[in-house]
Amino acid sequence: MPKREYGLIFALILFFWLLMDFISLWLSVLCTYFYFGWEGTSFHLAKISLVVLMASSGSLIYKIGFQKQDNRWGVKLFLGIQFLLYLLLAFIRSSDFFAWTTVLGNVVSGMTAVALFRRLRTFDNHETPFYGVLIGFAIYLAVRILNDGLLTLFHMGRISTLVLFGLFVLAMVLKHPDLDGPVHNKKAGPAVQCYAVGFGLLLGLCVVLLYNLSLWSSKTPAEPAAVYYGSFYVGTFAGLMLSRQLVARPVGFQFLLATATVGMGFGVYVVLYVPYGVQLGIIAHSLGCFGTTAFWYIHVRRYWFFAVRKPGVLPVLGLIIGAIAFGFPLAYFLLKADPSGFWLPLLLVAAIMAIIEFRYPIVGGKKLSALWICGVCLILAVPILPSLLSLKTFDNARLPRPDSLELTVMTTNIRYGWTDDYRFEPKKHLQWLQRRPADIVGYQEFNKGSLYGSFMDLYQYYCSAMPGNSVYGDASYGFGNGLFTRLNIKDSRVLPYRSSDMMQRSFVWTLLDFNDMEIEVYVTHVSHLPHPNKIRQAQVAELIDCIGRSKRPWILMGDLNAQPHEPEIVELLKVSNPVFTQKPELLKALSHDSLEPTMRIDYIFFSEHFELIEQKVLDNQGTSDHRPVLARLKLNRAVLEK
Repeated sequence: MPKREYGLIFALILFFWLLMDFISLWLSVLCTYFYFGWEGTSFHLAKISLVVLMASSGSLIYKIGFQKQDNRWGVKLFLGIQFLLYLLLAFIRSSDFFAWTTVLGNVVSGMTAVALFRRLRTFDNHETPFYGVLIGFAIYLAVRILNDGLLTLFHMGRISTLVLFGLFVLAMVLKHPDLDGPVHNKKAGPAVQCYAVGFGLLLGLCVVLLYNLSLWSSKTPAEPAAVYYGSFYVGTFAGLMLSRQLVARPVGFQFLLATATVGMGFGVYVVLYVPYGVQLGIIAHSLGCFGTTAFWYIHVRRYWFFAVRKPGVLPVLGLIIGAIAFGFPLAYFLLKADPSGFWLPLLLVAAIMAIIEFRYPIVGGKKLSALWICGVCLILAVPILPSLLSLKTFDNARLPRPDSLELTVMTTNIRYGWTDDYRFEPKKHLQWLQRRPADIVGYQEFNKGSLYGSFMDLYQYYCSAMPGNSVYGDASYGFGNGLFTRLNIKDSRVLPYRSSDMMQRSFVWTLLDFNDMEIEVYVTHVSHLPHPNKIRQAQVAELIDCIGRSKRPWILMGDLNAQPHEPEIVELLKVSNPVFTQKPELLKALSHDSLEPTMRIDYIFFSEHFELIEQKVLDNQGTSDHRPVLARLKLNRAVLEK
């Protein structure tokens, strides 16, 4: 391989790693800072639309301002800015700076993408850039696994950060090829524009679904996301091998495209609709990654062909449309709790490939030696062993039996890592909780692959820092509830509500061993839409029906999104310990918003088997948008013996 290609290979690896993280951050910022933070302001949706257009404008800015000035330093300049913005996000967390720097990072990423696209023709074959793309994806996923599901920028100083800096140094130091007098102002044809649209759609499916290992582990929380790196490796390796053999043959390509579409479709179907176990999850994820790898192989091959045949042609319009187009199924999913829109990008990508490849077939194509394949596969496999060896098992550990009949119980909505003033700092609330241990803690908005929290795995992150046993219950695609306790867990279930609005909701039921007695704990988060809310009333009715069938002592905690005088809380008071009706002042302390609370919507209720020693709402200094509620309870043996 010519020496001039090495610099571009490392640039591609670093670019796709940073691109995946910037997209993750951007989607999270869009759904929190811009959507909820600007809620109630004039022209709310119009302003958000303008921000989306701004974040997608990188390729257009490049074409207008940098196309003619781009030289041998172009990629290094854009990649350097992209890297600098990423580092700034690691150290400066003020809400405005974080949000707008994330937007700017996506703009610069678009500019870098076009600068790299222009240089694809300098490679001697199509496989070399493909391996750069593939390794970039693999490192991004490996970093997430080895950093407890978090972005690199939350763990500055670890091995993954050294790798990040190493890649940056290599991309900056090694030589990049010149553009050799590119042709300007030449219109891109429909084929290259359509493929550019497909790039955005395919990338969106990868980031949100198929490469979101935390989301895949949300239905199998006892198995951390590292398990799905193994299925990523298997599926990717199979897709790579089959693509190399079939892509250049007419009949073979048809078979490859059909197989890849089915495999990717099966992965999407399982992760969206099936309550799978770990075995089915691994199989489905492997097939999904197989199809995704074949799609990327075809894409990069076609892009390389375009760049060779038509130097200087930039598919700016297609890149912008592709970046924006994925937002429509995403918005439909967020507003309707309906993931069916995700099928459209998959079908469009497959249709674009089928039409263009059959109409403008590429004959042949130089392949790299088997040594290259072995090297790539080795790089992909490197994170598997250390990640699997470092897994923390979440099986119920036998803990010392408490001597007292007293329990300290807390409920907290952790807002998927965002503070009350829209700073993305998941560590702040975790540190606050570590200083205030409780026997049982219930969590809401406990992110495990949800786009609200940048596809992070907060459950795994908390498990690595908080002692005791734990349960995660998924509610809506990585958006769920959790419970941590020093007691021994005898059983647990996740029970989805039949009624839902913008988001599917659920509650976690857990059976705990407390001094050789069984107590039931419910953790829930119900509909957030304003009063009157028939959906929330129906959800609370389901919850009360479940509680009513219990003969054991029970505790209910969570974000109920209703104030004490509203019908949902009134109904719960009827089945709870009478202390709340006898002392209504217990419900007067406000819990939301955290910095300047205006309402009480977070509660801990319990059966008459318990006596209330103390209950208070705690000031968490805005580390979340809810103030936690803490209760000290004592089990009343006299009531138990009745």
